Amino acid sequence: MNALNTNDAINPINPINPINMNAATINPINMNAATMN
Repeated sequence: MNALNTNDAINPINPINPINMNAATINPINMNAATMN
């Protein structure tokens, strides 16, 4: 998992897009796939 490619490490409380942050947390496999692509 590449934390540099997520907003979680920079801003855990992301008021701009909490839905995407939650999706990444729920499904880290898809987050990794997006990072690789």
